[in-house]
Amino acid sequence: MAGREIKERIILDVDQFGLPRRNVPRDRLRSQACEVVDIGVTREAAIDYPQVGAPLAESVSRGDYDRSIEVCGSCGDIAIVANQVPWVRAVRVTGPSSAEKAITSDGATITNLGSPIAAPSVAHMLVDIRMKSDSQGGRSASKDAKMEALDEKYCKESA
Repeated sequence: MAGREIKERIILDVDQFGLPRRNVPRDRLRSQACEVVDIGVTREAAIDYPQVGAPLAESVSRGDYDRSIEVCGSCGDIAIVANQVPWVRAVRVTGPSSAEKAITSDGATITNLGSPIAAPSVAHMLVDIRMKSDSQGGRSASKDAKMEALDEKYCKESA
């Protein structure tokens, strides 16, 4: 992307079942001047989803990237793993309403696109929503604060 200013750094993660759809979000993000760091698998060999989801969630928890997108085959297993990591809110999105609400109202930090439902046109739409949506606080601010308090509580208890 020589000569183009990088808009945001995005981490993309893909399990072996998400491989057929990997290029859809990656190419869409790159067309929007985003730097995409793809940490997903590169072949269809079997891999347990905690091996895929944990590195993604840990980097999101540290704040290494501006946004994150994950594509998997089951539509949720990596999100379940990611949600075990403090400060991470991984949500599976299936359409425009769930994508926008997951981010603006629920504070999602990882957007999960299930490969079986993410046809290219739908994936483009969901990626676009992810890129232009941010948590809006407002009525959700008190809920966000309570989720953060839970993270604090369980981080201290596990230390």
